[in-house]
Amino acid sequence: MRLRYMELRNYRKFREAKVEFPDGVVAIVGQNGTGKTTLLEAVSWALYGNESSVVRNGKEGVITTGASLGDTCSVSLEFELGGDGYHLVRSMRGKEMRVDASLEVNGELVAKGDRAVTEAVTTRLGMDHRAFFISVFAKQKDLNALANIKPAERKKLVLRMLGVDFLNDVVTSVDRDARSAKNQAEQLQLLLKDQQGRDKEKLLREDISAHQAELEKIKVKEVAMTGEKLQAAALVSESRALWENEEGRYRLDVALERRLTGLRVGLGSRREHLARLQREIDELRKLSSSLPGLELQEKEYQKVRAETERMNLLREGHLRKQRLEEDIGNARKERDDLETEKEQTAQGLSRLPDVEGRLSTVETSLEETIDTTTTIASQKRLAESERDRLQRSLSESAQRTAEIEVLGEESNCPTCLRRMGGQYADLLRRYTEEQGSISNNLVELGRTIEELEGQRSKNEQRKKVLEDRRKDLLEQSRKVASLKERERKILQSLEIIAERTDVLEKELTAMGVVEYDQTAHDHARRKMIDLEPIHLAFGKAQTILERLPLAETEHRDTSSILIEEEGQLSVVSQERNDLNFDALVLQERKTRYEEVRDKEEKLAQEMVRVDGEKRRLISVMEGLNKRSEELDEIKTRHQALMTDLEMLNRLGQVMRDFKENVISRVIPTLSNVSSDLLSQLTEGKYGGIRLDEEYQMYLYDQGQEHPLERFSGGETDLANLCLRLAISRMIMERSGSQMNFMVLDEIFGSQDQSRKRNILETLGQLQKQFRQILLITHIDDVKDNVSAVLKVTEKEDGSSAVALED
Repeated sequence: MRLRYMELRNYRKFREAKVEFPDGVVAIVGQNGTGKTTLLEAVSWALYGNESSVVRNGKEGVITTGASLGDTCSVSLEFELGGDGYHLVRSMRGKEMRVDASLEVNGELVAKGDRAVTEAVTTRLGMDHRAFFISVFAKQKDLNALANIKPAERKKLVLRMLGVDFLNDVVTSVDRDARSAKNQAEQLQLLLKDQQGRDKEKLLREDISAHQAELEKIKVKEVAMTGEKLQAAALVSESRALWENEEGRYRLDVALERRLTGLRVGLGSRREHLARLQREIDELRKLSSSLPGLELQEKEYQKVRAETERMNLLREGHLRKQRLEEDIGNARKERDDLETEKEQTAQGLSRLPDVEGRLSTVETSLEETIDTTTTIASQKRLAESERDRLQRSLSESAQRTAEIEVLGEESNCPTCLRRMGGQYADLLRRYTEEQGSISNNLVELGRTIEELEGQRSKNEQRKKVLEDRRKDLLEQSRKVASLKERERKILQSLEIIAERTDVLEKELTAMGVVEYDQTAHDHARRKMIDLEPIHLAFGKAQTILERLPLAETEHRDTSSILIEEEGQLSVVSQERNDLNFDALVLQERKTRYEEVRDKEEKLAQEMVRVDGEKRRLISVMEGLNKRSEELDEIKTRHQALMTDLEMLNRLGQVMRDFKENVISRVIPTLSNVSSDLLSQLTEGKYGGIRLDEEYQMYLYDQGQEHPLERFSGGETDLANLCLRLAISRMIMERSGSQMNFMVLDEIFGSQDQSRKRNILETLGQLQKQFRQILLITHIDDVKDNVSAVLKVTEKEDGSSAVALED
């Protein structure tokens, strides 16, 4: 892998930066806190996103301090891998800090989205974020990490870094599978025996034979019962036919008896009806002789009735005229009342001034006041936010000053571990000037906030006055609108009343003079009431006499029917005598049928029981056969598991031997590579490095072996660096990965000039394995011994910039 180009936007201290990465040993220099390490952390963030080993203080700390919610934090990275060109962009934006990413290979999009891009990068690089930092990125103060941990943990860490620890997982997995196979085989063995330890398969065969014999007996019995069932069915059919025949004779006898009874009852009713008709005919003939006298009185009644109806019409016209005159008077009174109300409404409107123009002016002033208040509040919030930021900066600067003062001029720098010396006074002076500038800005911001608060208070008072004035004008406006609506309704009502009065007057004129005599009307009504009984009697007599011809015809028809029904009664009586039905014979045949039917039903029930027993035995046989198949399957599985168990036991032993062989070759290889590097860096002063079984380091000094703790801090750091470089080389060689670059962060803290030069020369020789070696340091005097220099500086606004020096 070779880095070519990176572009940062709002990433930590870099608001906007562009950097090209040359080949060889590249020094990234700059003052402490300018963002040297941040520059290469951006590479890992672009590759793997917000992983815990990538971001130091959560994803909230990735975005540049002071960036607005709408700003985007992004890293665009271009690199080469396996001969292909990669373009990777990862960004984070919004209040929720939503992450997005895209990956292009040779200009073609291969992954889109945060998780998808991370998975694609992991697959193509052949390592996740943890492996990346172990093999590529040696962070500040991490070189002596192996020496500071317990021996057992140190051994595990080295094996994990070299990718050997996965063999433990393989051995554990094989052992787990072997235990599982053994447990399953033991469980299956238990399933082949019963509680007394007897062979389930043998017992099952004996049970199948016993049930088969019982099933054969049931089948023989079923054949015999089938013959008996056929005989019983024939007997039931014969007895049922005899009983049903007699049952038919019984129903016929009952029908004839019912018909005789009906004929006798009908003849009695017919004779009574004939007598009633004769009496009715006699009465009608008597009434017909008195009809002429009633007819004369009916004519007088009709004459009086016509006169009464004429007088009713005159009375209705008289009453209608009275109502019209009354309605006209009421309409005129209502019109006068509305005219009075209209004058009162007009007087009310004249007393109210025109408020619409004044209301519009007040509302415009109120809107301007509200806008001004909003603007002042926004400016105040911005000023308070800036004040809080400056207070935090002042506190941080004071804390850094206190830390430097406590350490003193002769102490080591907490970042690079070098003695501060002359930089001590410069740091204190720079921090003091910074605090003074921040304090002045805080005082100025305090005055600005007070002025904004005063303006806000004045605007609030003006807003209150304008709101009260608008409230009064709105109330007057509502009164004007109410009076105008009232005036409109009055005018509308006056128009309606005028139209209604005109219609009533026209209708009254059209009626003219109406002459009505109440006395004559009352006399006609009394006379009609007196003649009403005679009118009713005449109408009733006419209606009754219409019945006379009908009654005479009905009398003749009834006499004919009576003679016919008497003949039918004689015929039906003879038919019943000829049938000669006997109820005792019917009962005997019914009893015989029920006896043979019960016998057949009992036989059928027995056959059902036998059939059920046969089905039960067949079901039991099927279950036994299925159980036999299950036992066969269990035996087959048991044999297969025993075969697998033997194979897994052999495989487990092979993998244990292989793991020990691999581990036994790791220590000599690391010792040889580390020794070569140490010899180069110390110009042959030390004979080499040896690692024991716990990966504890020993140095050969003048032919004698000594533990690493015996030597000074410089030699210790140098030995740890050699081991770290040896591990990285071994990782590259073993994995076959194309990740041929590495990052070293502040590794010169305790080395003198000669050692620094040797380290740089050795790093130059390592370019055969590592095409790019990125060296992070705040020491400027390494510039002459590296291939290129990337200078990181802090700008006046607190952000950082990076540039490739010539």
